Amino acid sequence: MSIAAYLRKDQERDRLLYLNRRIGLFAVIQCWSRKLDGVVFEYEHLKRFYLVDAVKKSRIDTFIEDIGHLFPHCKVLANYRFNKKRLDNDMSHPSVWACRMPFDDALPKGRMCTVERLKRMEGQSPAFGLFKMWPEPDSKEFTTMLSDNPLRWHGTNQDEQFLGAYLAGLAVGRISHDSIPQFEKSPVKVKAER
Repeated sequence: MSIAAYLRKDQERDRLLYLNRRIGLFAVIQCWSRKLDGVVFEYEHLKRFYLVDAVKKSRIDTFIEDIGHLFPHCKVLANYRFNKKRLDNDMSHPSVWACRMPFDDALPKGRMCTVERLKRMEGQSPAFGLFKMWPEPDSKEFTTMLSDNPLRWHGTNQDEQFLGAYLAGLAVGRISHDSIPQFEKSPVKVKAER
């Protein structure tokens, strides 16, 4: 491997480390504000943060390693979905379960989707919830939102920029923990014509 290739690989690893730590910090804030012990990162969350069509196992392993100081107990679990043709459960993409305490005994046995697994765990300790992300903004809306923000974060994608700006604002006291970004788009209200 040439020196240039080695340096590029090293820079990419550093960028992923910073991104993974920011995702982990945001997950810790979600756990704290929602009174949870752990969160579940679905495959779609990771695809969106990494801007890839498919997340490799090595990237998932790196993610778990990088958030390990915040969530020391992590597991990759299969997310099963029902196949109507075969009348059986098929494995879909994996989800990453991250928690601050051991949770092996709390997991329900058998094949099931993440949502069903979470429903079966309700009321048990440790408490889990799905990691929540804001809706994907269109580029015009996003540019407007960040243009007047002095804490802009210059990341490689919009979600990374938004996450960096949110954590920077929280760190310097410009926003509070309960000003977490809106997770679902509000329906557009149209005024009736008279």
